[in-house]
Amino acid sequence: MLRHLPLAMLLGCLAGMADAAALRASSLNYQTSTVPTGEFHSLGALQFEGRWRTGFLLNEPVVNCTARWTNNDGLSLTMADGAAARVKAGEAEVYDLLLMARMHRADAARTGIQETIVAFCDAGVVAQNGRNGFNVAGSPNWDRFLCRNPRKAHMATTILAARQVDDVCAALGGQWMSAAAAREVAVTGINFTEVQALKLDINASETIRRVEKLK
Repeated sequence: MLRHLPLAMLLGCLAGMADAAALRASSLNYQTSTVPTGEFHSLGALQFEGRWRTGFLLNEPVVNCTARWTNNDGLSLTMADGAAARVKAGEAEVYDLLLMARMHRADAARTGIQETIVAFCDAGVVAQNGRNGFNVAGSPNWDRFLCRNPRKAHMATTILAARQVDDVCAALGGQWMSAAAAREVAVTGINFTEVQALKLDINASETIRRVEKLK
């Protein structure tokens, strides 16, 4: 379950105002890219940049992320008749962008074997085509906060693009950490080092209308 927080509470938690001093807030400026699937064909990977924030408020985890699409002129679209159409800059919009932040650590309980720990975030309104983005922080339950050992990055987008999923962690072959285990990681220190775009949707209705008028 993901709870949305009022702006005042969001500002407090992202400033590191955790009620438990051991829970440390962190943030990461990121750049990432992905290649769309389905009817869209990328003339180059779609590129995004933004900021990922992890904080704690009233002893609960808080996650927020923002995203900006930085190269909006690198798409072509397969029309209903099979013909390809170039999508002009500003004609397409990216939405439903799901991001995954990743960190690695040695799990002492597993004799020091390195594991991957990730968290997920919907980027909200993506900044694009000269417009600002917007997002609201979410507060997942502790036992739906951190996912352990999902599949490799190159497999994730293919898996999620193929079907709608209710449990992203399970769909990627990972396992949600228990509330106690997630708190342990939070006390040790959450230090995400990279962010990956897992899935997105694209609206290019302007391109379709333009091309149809030319027929």
